[in-house]
Amino acid sequence: MPFTSFSRAFGLLDCTASDPLTPCHAKGLVMHLANKTAIVTGSTSGIGLGTAKALAAHGANIVLNGFGDEALIAQLKDEVKAAGAPKVMHIG
Repeated sequence: MPFTSFSRAFGLLDCTASDPLTPCHAKGLVMHLANKTAIVTGSTSGIGLGTAKALAAHGANIVLNGFGDEALIAQLKDEVKAAGAPKVMHIG
């Protein structure tokens, strides 16, 4: 799926703007993900972790999936919860 289609489907970007990569928050648009759950693979580092935090900031419950020791997973769960996720869990 092309990036703009994926982004439009998940409300991450405002693809109607003159610049299709203009973030929604820059245009005053907000995703409403309350009572939704996102399973984010590879979410213990990098892009996956960034995605988990971004979805959490919009109110989604987050299921982290990735490698790491118990201390790292606990720290990441706290970070994602602090980003705004009502519930965070790890499977992996």
